Amino acid sequence: MRKLMLFFIPVFIFTSCDSVISTVRERDIINNSSHTAQFTLTSYGDKVFTLAAAERMTLKLPSFPAGKIISDVPVVFKTHAENATIEDMPTYELNINNTFTHQITVKIKNDRFAVPQSITITPSASHIIHTRITPTDVQFDFTCDVGGYRYENYFNESDKKYYLKIY
Repeated sequence: MRKLMLFFIPVFIFTSCDSVISTVRERDIINNSSHTAQFTLTSYGDKVFTLAAAERMTLKLPSFPAGKIISDVPVVFKTHAENATIEDMPTYELNINNTFTHQITVKIKNDRFAVPQSITITPSASHIIHTRITPTDVQFDFTCDVGGYRYENYFNESDKKYYLKIY
C-alpha cells in the first residue's frame, strides 16, 4: 500500500501542477474593426479563421494568443493576456504643402491603404492624404520634371497634425 501511495502522490502533484502551469483555455477573439478579417493563429498552424466586424469567437488558446492578419484590409491583430482583438489601423492626416516652383507628384510608397495613393500638387498648393503609416515612418516616391526640390516631414505640436513640406 505504501508503494502504491508513493506512486500516486507524484502523479497527483504532477497533474495538479500541469493544470496550474498550463495556460491553454477558452479565450475570445473579438473583431472590434469595421472590416471582416481573415487571420491565422500560431497555436492552430496554417488554419485560416474569418471573423466578421463586431463578432467574436471562442477557441482554446494560450494566454497572449499570437495571430497574424492575412486579409487585405486595414486592421491589426492585438494580443492581450486573456483575449485578442482585431482593430482598425489608426488613420493619420498628412498635410502636403508644395512651395517648390514646379508641380510634383507624391506617392505613398509603403502604405497600400493610403487615400489617395498618389497626388500631383501644383506650385503653391496643398493637399491632404490619409495614411495608415505613422507619418514619421511613411516613405515617399517623388516625380518631378526638374530636380532640386527638398522635403521635410514633421509633426506640429500646436495643431497635432503631420506635415510634408516640399520646397
